[in-house]
Amino acid sequence: MTHTTISHNFVELAATLGLHLVTYALPNPFQADLSVRGNRKSDHEITVFIQTDSLAETASQVLHWHNTLQNPDVTLTGETDLDSPKIGINGKIANNATIFVTAILPPDTVDEYRAQTIAGAAVITWLHIAAQGGK
Repeated sequence: MTHTTISHNFVELAATLGLHLVTYALPNPFQADLSVRGNRKSDHEITVFIQTDSLAETASQVLHWHNTLQNPDVTLTGETDLDSPKIGINGKIANNATIFVTAILPPDTVDEYRAQTIAGAAVITWLHIAAQGGK
């Protein structure tokens, strides 16, 4: 892959993320990382990090992201000795680009899941409760 191809794919991936943010009225993420590998759009990845001042706001933003992705897969991983608790979603957006959304959670919010991972509907339920201030 030439430098020009990489540059073009990188700019296109950034534009795809920008369009997704505007189309779905998503708040600007705390951080976004773009990865371009090869010429296939399915090999391109975006990683978005959410960081807010409150658990309710974080949960709301994660739910908003979840609702905008194609085939989203969501997990909640409790705190371990090496990592903070976090919620992760992966899915697809336009141009078949893979996106990973990660939100680091305050340690005391998911004590019941220490060193465990839950997935799917259980996480969505937890997020709805947290978004309403129930956690």
